Amino acid sequence: MKKNKLKEIALKFLSEKQVKPVYISISGAHLYGFPSANSDFDIRCCHIQPTNDFFHLHKPEQTFEKSFKVDGEEIDIVSHEIEKAIGLAVKNNSNILENLFAENLFPTIEQEEFSRIAKGLISKQVYHPYHGMAEFNYKKFISSKNPHYRNTYIKKYLYILRSYLAGIYALIYGEIEPNIEKLHEILYKNKFENIKTLIKLKVKDEYLSDDTALMEIEKPTEELIAKLKSEMEIAFTESKLQENPDTKEIEEFLYKIRLKNLK
Repeated sequence: MKKNKLKEIALKFLSEKQVKPVYISISGAHLYGFPSANSDFDIRCCHIQPTNDFFHLHKPEQTFEKSFKVDGEEIDIVSHEIEKAIGLAVKNNSNILENLFAENLFPTIEQEEFSRIAKGLISKQVYHPYHGMAEFNYKKFISSKNPHYRNTYIKKYLYILRSYLAGIYALIYGEIEPNIEKLHEILYKNKFENIKTLIKLKVKDEYLSDDTALMEIEKPTEELIAKLKSEMEIAFTESKLQENPDTKEIEEFLYKIRLKNLK
């Protein structure tokens, strides 16, 4: 599905909620660098609720979510209100930072300012969401040996590897890069063949149901996961990033938004 169509879908969704868009970006496999023909489209947005809506006992929803089909394509859309998005950015939430710095399908002044300030929020705390994402996927989908997830090993291995690579990169460079191929090139000069193999299999939407074929992938991938996990720990220890972000500028940014959207 073309980006303009995805933008139209998001704008319609936000218009129905009567909120102002801040940014619209694409997440998931299309952002991470391994989309297949059957990958759904994950649209991630940020919006501004009218300030007057907060002057009531019942506060507005902080997050809007919807999953549906458009022309046979699976669409998953999530939008956070600006205050929630800022709170998550301050915590160095990797999903929010990746969506904020991704290609913006609907440029706004607020998005430009938000992303500028957010660059200064990146701290050593970025370790925790990337580490947590990798650990969650590994424990739930790999080490659990749940047969229900057996056909998802390729996808989940990529999610785990990408999380460690992105975490290492963020801790070293103080920047956010979600694409696994770019991360593999920058950090390791494309030296891990099993990453290339997993991406090719995922893009072709292939599954390894044969035990022998799966074992050939499992061993080197498990070894690489252990290696990257260890190197992420080292990157965290040696990182020159600030321990915690300074929130003064982002608080002033939120204050200005609330005043601007007061009716």
